[in-house]
Amino acid sequence: MIPIVFSPLIYRNIIKSEGYTSYIQDSVKLDSLLRIMNDSAFKGDASTTVPGNIRDTIFFFDPNIVSFDEMLQLQMDTLIAKRIVKYRNKKGRFYQKSDLKKIYDFPEDLYIKLEKYIVISSDNQAKKEEIRTHKEIKNDIDFPIKRIWLDLNKADTSDLKMVKGIGDVLSSRIIKYKELLGGYVSIYQLDAVYGLKGISLQNIKEAVYIDSLFIPRKIRINFVEWSEFVRHPYIGPTLANRIIEIRSKNGFIENIDDLSYLPDEFDSLLILVEPYLEY
Repeated sequence: MIPIVFSPLIYRNIIKSEGYTSYIQDSVKLDSLLRIMNDSAFKGDASTTVPGNIRDTIFFFDPNIVSFDEMLQLQMDTLIAKRIVKYRNKKGRFYQKSDLKKIYDFPEDLYIKLEKYIVISSDNQAKKEEIRTHKEIKNDIDFPIKRIWLDLNKADTSDLKMVKGIGDVLSSRIIKYKELLGGYVSIYQLDAVYGLKGISLQNIKEAVYIDSLFIPRKIRINFVEWSEFVRHPYIGPTLANRIIEIRSKNGFIENIDDLSYLPDEFDSLLILVEPYLEY
């Protein structure tokens, strides 16, 4: 009888373990961790001490719109992030992933780490264009226009004038700017055509494309004279002088990296002009 009487006590205190009893404490810790993530990592507060695996979270991003704080979260240092912002403020744009490496002194190992997370959106600029008024939208509904799809580098003035809002003057300016450039490599270069803006600019962007096999007219960087350099819209007298100076001191320029140590003020120009250079 004695074992039977004391068996519940023996079972609770000796045989049965207490099990897991830290629910409350762990819940408090989890809430604290989530608070840190919300207040710091996702808001870009680099001054708060956050575990490395939270602070250094890598995510998909578009270098054309990613914020300064988000760049810091992606492990870019402050100087690199400032250069990217400065380049974008000067109307510079990243057209492909590798353009990010053209930012002066961008770390190669960091680029390799981020490459698969880079997403270049083709419609970011279009989203920022002027929104059509109610009247214009109504007119489009009442009088639907047949879809136009033109190769920007092959279209002539008569082709361009089929686009709503593009007349004799604007079509001529688009063709003239194409000749100065040596051909368009991106539809966003239309932003620089004098007088082309608003609805007309949006309409032409939606009506044209760049042939993926198109090769623009090249500038033979190691042979051309100063006068030929400055004829290109992206190369002014100052940059032309710097290129010729480098060529004179160091010999042949083999690739864009040979120009990478120029002052930061030339970063945006180098990215724009690079498709037009031949070494």
